[in-house]
Amino acid sequence: AGGFIGKGCIDLSNTPGNVAATEYLTASSGQTFTNAGLSIDTWVKTSDSSGIKFLFAGFEASYTNYNKLYILSDGRVTGRIAGGGTSADLTSTTAINDGAWHHIALTYYDDTGVDEPNNIQRLYIDGKMEAEDYLINTGGSPYTFNTFHVGSSYTSGDGEAKYGYVGDMARFSVWKGALTAAEIREMMFYDWAGISGSSIDQTKCFTWYEFSDSQAGTSVSDMSGSGNTGTLTATGAWVAMVDSASGPILGDTIGGDGALFFKNDGG
Repeated sequence: AGGFIGKGCIDLSNTPGNVAATEYLTASSGQTFTNAGLSIDTWVKTSDSSGIKFLFAGFEASYTNYNKLYILSDGRVTGRIAGGGTSADLTSTTAINDGAWHHIALTYYDDTGVDEPNNIQRLYIDGKMEAEDYLINTGGSPYTFNTFHVGSSYTSGDGEAKYGYVGDMARFSVWKGALTAAEIREMMFYDWAGISGSSIDQTKCFTWYEFSDSQAGTSVSDMSGSGNTGTLTATGAWVAMVDSASGPILGDTIGGDGALFFKNDGG
């Protein structure tokens, strides 16, 4: 995938690896998860190959990254949503650090006692399932994370943000429940208005960031209505998105300032 539909994005400039991150977003989930599962989706663009870069880390009070999504130095994506005391990492075969926009989705649900005695994780890149894992006989809902980071980890023990993301991120969402492959492909190019007008159950979404807020502030609005306002560590992460004369334009730069503009028509 080389394009993206959305109204805004953030450009995070961190030093990858086990060092302190300087640009990331913090939010609170305010949720208790059930065996219906959990889903995370986002659009990202990076060409970095210098180290591990976290896109998401959901943690409990002990600062343990039970739920996480990150990019390896070779550009492959790794994710884990843990539940029932057992978990495993999923890793894609596709590398996404090619400087193009890519869509990522990670899902988990507890199927124990229904069709199969498993917790099932699936990782999707650009709408295609890249990896899945049946965590046999573990049972249970995802670990509840009280707080989460977007664009960095949250290190066990000291609670420090590390392994910062390097690149652009546009649209980030978290759902109570496992999105199906069909739903993931349908919503890839939706903004929140598109979700609201679709057959997808929007009440399951408890965080939806389009990054189209005031670039003078650090607050990121949660379009889902759940009140999970995100807080950026720096205003320098914002990327200008709209040209008042011609509207949003994909991939353009104007004025020599490197600002990105997006065309919101699927092209």
